[in-house]
Amino acid sequence: MSLVYTLGARDPRTHRFNVSIRIDAPDPAGQLLRLPAWIPGSYLVRDYARFVGRVVARNDAVPVTVVKTDKHHWRCAPCSGALHLEYAVFAWDQSVRGAHLDDTHGF
Repeated sequence: MSLVYTLGARDPRTHRFNVSIRIDAPDPAGQLLRLPAWIPGSYLVRDYARFVGRVVARNDAVPVTVVKTDKHHWRCAPCSGALHLEYAVFAWDQSVRGAHLDDTHGF
């Protein structure tokens, strides 16, 4: 399976990274997407998914339904051909455990 990620920061003052993912051969039964709830070396659940904005998917120009199945999992409806996903990540955590974006840098 080939995954291509593209990150952008159209307006850093909003503290949002724009993320797009292209999955060339998604699961024919419906692609499952996951975000970790922790990071190595940290013994607390961090719940990174709470910073993810609305997830939008399409197959060519056709919308694909995306359902959040629990705290940090999403499932896309079955489709044939490449699956394109887009979402925003709110990035205003200035610790070493999260994402941060402003006019000076992105992490």
